[in-house]
Amino acid sequence: MNRCEEELLDRAYRRRAELLAEPGLRWVRMHLETNSVTLIIESAEGELTREVLQRQSEPGDGRAGNGSYDRD
Repeated sequence: MNRCEEELLDRAYRRRAELLAEPGLRWVRMHLETNSVTLIIESAEGELTREVLQRQSEPGDGRAGNGSYDRD
């Protein structure tokens, strides 16, 4: 595992902890991909949403990603 992958996992676990601290959340599932982590989130009402955290690129490695996340 390289530094970028470790940072992605660290950010994903931090974000998961933030989400689980919110009231009304049932669970958060993490799906690991090569360059991203998808968080599947279920509220107490049964509503599902997802967030995608992208792998941050190192200068000159030619990969996309800025470390932000998208939420549906």
